[in-house]
Amino acid sequence: MKILHITASYKPAYIYGGPIYSVAALCEALVERVCSPQSAVKEVLNKEQGAKSKDKLSAVGSPQSAGLRSKEERLNASTVDGSQTVVLEVITTLANGKEELPYPSGEQKIVEGVPVRYFKRWTKDHSHFSPALLFWLWKNAKSYEVIHIHSWWNLVSMGSVVICLLRGIKPIVSPRGMLGDYTFSKGKRVFHQLLGIRLLSACHFHATTLMEAKEIAASLGGDYSKVEIVDLMEKSEVGSPGSAVRSRQSEGGSPGSDYDEVRGKSKAGRQQPAYLDGKIESAIGSRQSKSKAVRIYVIHNIVNFPAVLPQKTRVFDGTLKLIFLSRIHPKKGIELLLDALAEVSFPFCLTIVGEGEEGYVENLKLKAESLRLKAMINWYGAVYGDDKFKLLAAHDLFVLPSYNENFANVVMESLAIGTPVLISDKVGLCEWVNANHYGLVHHQTVEALKNELYHFHKNQLAIKPLLKDFSSLRDKYQLMYHA
Repeated sequence: MKILHITASYKPAYIYGGPIYSVAALCEALVERVCSPQSAVKEVLNKEQGAKSKDKLSAVGSPQSAGLRSKEERLNASTVDGSQTVVLEVITTLANGKEELPYPSGEQKIVEGVPVRYFKRWTKDHSHFSPALLFWLWKNAKSYEVIHIHSWWNLVSMGSVVICLLRGIKPIVSPRGMLGDYTFSKGKRVFHQLLGIRLLSACHFHATTLMEAKEIAASLGGDYSKVEIVDLMEKSEVGSPGSAVRSRQSEGGSPGSDYDEVRGKSKAGRQQPAYLDGKIESAIGSRQSKSKAVRIYVIHNIVNFPAVLPQKTRVFDGTLKLIFLSRIHPKKGIELLLDALAEVSFPFCLTIVGEGEEGYVENLKLKAESLRLKAMINWYGAVYGDDKFKLLAAHDLFVLPSYNENFANVVMESLAIGTPVLISDKVGLCEWVNANHYGLVHHQTVEALKNELYHFHKNQLAIKPLLKDFSSLRDKYQLMYHA
């Protein structure tokens, strides 16, 4: 089986934040597979379907011997699928913010074991128009059994979908949060109604959370009879409930300011987003169904942790140490956080880690100064690798008040070293955080965020570090490709 991943940007263009890491982690995990994909699929099917599936696949290949592949094997990006070879490749542009990566256009590089072909783009962020990439795809699309396209609202992703459909291929699209309400400007809504729905309705999808899956389904015109959501994470692949040492639930409440149940109505009676509407629940079905025109597979991002994580040594001393660690962008809700902090009376300090457009960052600093918060905020800049985990370990609470976030790898990274999280109800992992008591969830208002900050300062939620090997998620992705 030949699998092609298409994305507008790839390593080492780290300026684009989370999606760079998520797409690369998936590709790297697939090319480093230590046993055959078919045996992995067989294992998943056995768990979900029982003996009948086991009999069906029993005649197909056996696992390879354990251990990492040789360098030569990794460069070929191949694994044995019974009698079949699985080959994974990536095509992308030279995008690196306002600059270009220093590679010749059309040349293939090996990046962490993954074959990646980079193409010149004619336009910069965020259109990424690359005629060379699209022409290459037109010539070569037919040689791949699976084409997996990442993101939306750029000319690489949209153009690739058009080419796939013209070539008779039904691609898998991972929108990476790009089909949520927050992303739709007036112009995008017009395009979506005229053409976008037609294009996307001819695809299958990968969503990183159930929240994102419901957003995708809602964006396809409202005909849920043609949509099936296949939740491959329903058996709690990440973490386990009850891991909190102390939480609001133990005090008679629930994590989050006024949540009654994770997927239910809030106690305050607020209207729930469209993707929580009961109509769409009927779309969540079993993988057995082949009658639906569109299938949306829910599989979490693969998140890579260092081999040795730093120990959390921070002990609360009366001053609440907060950390925001993400790309600095209007959708991240930093203004909301500043407004909430301006209304609290307890001592705190906030570390803002990340980079963004220079003008926007400067406006945030001016806002902080006008709110008399300048002395309490440390603008740290971008941090990567082990230093990122050391910073998370040195704080009491990670805060992400985003208006739109399909997954948020940094939530997992914070939990990995034992720092609880305070996230908005627009972050894809909010239901999972609530259910597992890993932190607090707030509605998208200054008052709600302020209340959760007060609650945490008073009660000090403590959690055990999340210990999770995400490598098992490779099986889920391979199951999606074989479906």
